[in-house]
Amino acid sequence: MHPKCVIKKWDWFRAIGYEPHEGQQLFHKSEAQNRFVAAGWGWGKSTAVARDYEPLFLSPKSRIWIVGPDYGLASREFGIMWDDIVVGQQVPMSVARYNVDQGAMIMRTPDAVGGSVVEVKTERNPHSLEAEDVDAIIYAELAQLKKATVERCQGRLRVGRAEQAGGFTPEGFNWSYDDIWEPACDPGRDDWWGHRGPSWENPAVSAKWLEDMKRVLSPAMYEAKIEGRFRTNTGFVFPDFDPAVHMADLGGIVPGRPVYGAVDYGYTNPTVVLTIQVNEDDQICVLREYYESFVTQDVHAETVKSWGVPWKKLLADPAGADPIAVWQKAGLPVEGVTCEVETGNELINQLLKVREDGKPGLIFDTNCPNSKREMTTYRWGPTRDDLNAKEAPVKAHDHVPEALKRFVAWWYGVKNMRDVKPETSGPRRFPRERMPKGAF
Repeated sequence: MHPKCVIKKWDWFRAIGYEPHEGQQLFHKSEAQNRFVAAGWGWGKSTAVARDYEPLFLSPKSRIWIVGPDYGLASREFGIMWDDIVVGQQVPMSVARYNVDQGAMIMRTPDAVGGSVVEVKTERNPHSLEAEDVDAIIYAELAQLKKATVERCQGRLRVGRAEQAGGFTPEGFNWSYDDIWEPACDPGRDDWWGHRGPSWENPAVSAKWLEDMKRVLSPAMYEAKIEGRFRTNTGFVFPDFDPAVHMADLGGIVPGRPVYGAVDYGYTNPTVVLTIQVNEDDQICVLREYYESFVTQDVHAETVKSWGVPWKKLLADPAGADPIAVWQKAGLPVEGVTCEVETGNELINQLLKVREDGKPGLIFDTNCPNSKREMTTYRWGPTRDDLNAKEAPVKAHDHVPEALKRFVAWWYGVKNMRDVKPETSGPRRFPRERMPKGAF
């Protein structure tokens, strides 16, 4: 327990009605100064770390930072502390702001009872990470932070028994493995502690959801996002793609069904347009590919328009504002769709799986040779030489996947992997009789 903490942790947990599961209990019992949990979705990482430091915040003259990649991610831990302390126990504050959009998330206890502070910081404002020394830093989604950000933060842990802690879902063998996870798992480092927690360690996670994730996630994603393992992707991005299974003579556009387009803009790299329909078996059918380089966007637009296809929508990267404007001026119904690379690739992998009816969710026409080539050659690349980088696919042979992910993201209403995560904790519930103010 931090020497500044005058509140017994387990008494506080009972007061707020918090019953940590076995994995969370291990985290709370550790006395190490550096504590980290690599865990799957729904394990309760944010809950455990935030509540562990609530007693320190309510002790005199303590300063705590919550540091995340952005205010949205960092707001999870802050929101838990806010609900427990301000809403649940109605502890009076001299300063209390909770505005995620404005990046204003801070609580300060009155000077009369110690003047402690907990405040959210992000790496988007790195200079704010050099302002003062702190007693504890909570990292929100550590693996998504840059190495330089954490190094700045560690420079603030200079006084007394300063601590750092965080929960994260592994993002591959990036800097967090070398600089955080290896020392946390080193039995010779008494000041470090680590625990890998699979999602099912939290009894609130449903068995059905785990079965669904086992079925729809690729093995690499399941190991990382459910089992909490560090996983290196060394092979193909779409290992299940098989031309014998995923390519057939589809016979062209079926009259009466909506026709969609998936677009990836380029010049030296090709501009790609995939003509798509969804058939009666709920399969996404890529009927035709357009794949041309060294042509201006106005020429591409006129070519696509000349096909006379009754497009319902053409889905493209919203970052290509100029090409979108050119295509819209040509009378084509282009719409920007946001989708992370990781999310888009995972959605495509889900569709490539053969379903119970013996059919895959995604199929290409045999007249799409570039699609076949890219789907079979798109590979993961190593990132361990660049410790600031996330594990990512090699930026080559990705033009068809880039176009396709826009459609599947729009079709399924998914922008990022968080959109497919379950609500495992439910609403926070507080004791019917709240603890009297000043009890701590």
